[in-house]
Amino acid sequence: MYERKTETPPPKPPIPGGTIPAHRPPHDVQVGDFVHLDGAYHQIQDMRSAGDASRRVLLFAEHSPLTMTEALTIYRPVGNC
Repeated sequence: MYERKTETPPPKPPIPGGTIPAHRPPHDVQVGDFVHLDGAYHQIQDMRSAGDASRRVLLFAEHSPLTMTEALTIYRPVGNC
């Protein structure tokens, strides 16, 4: 008989060392924070305004830019909290 495959998403990699997770709105992210995208953690290298404080364009070294329009879980280095 046919058995339906259940796809379990791959587990998240461990969070970057020395960081604390926090759910933050666009106006509260900082250069140096990490964001989990496409199965990996990417550090924010730079940011641009996207019109107002409720939207930011996050720029990464090894990932395409992300327009942040709502709160996301970010991982902030402990020294920057």
